[in-house]
Amino acid sequence: VVPARLEKPLLHRQHPQVLFHQEDSHLEGHATSQGDSNEQALDAMRRALVRRLEALPLRELLAVMARLELHTGNSPDLRAIKELRTQLQQQEHQDIDEGRERRGGEPSQEE
Repeated sequence: VVPARLEKPLLHRQHPQVLFHQEDSHLEGHATSQGDSNEQALDAMRRALVRRLEALPLRELLAVMARLELHTGNSPDLRAIKELRTQLQQQEHQDIDEGRERRGGEPSQEE
């Protein structure tokens, strides 16, 4: 039985850490109730989180990644998170610069 608070939509854009915690709890309980292995439950959680992250606008995704950096400490995933966030920020700046150039404006100072 899933608690009523988890039956509500799980996407809390203001508090992404709530999304991850509730999604983990919901999927763990669901997978266990169906007799799935822990590995299958983890795969289901990963797929659900990827779908939710892919649906976020770039700025919100960057904010989520910044929060993840705070919670990962010295884990091996921290370096990968930082690299991906840097790439996304560079892409965002490039998109902004290309938009300015199309409008006849000058590129930003980051170039």
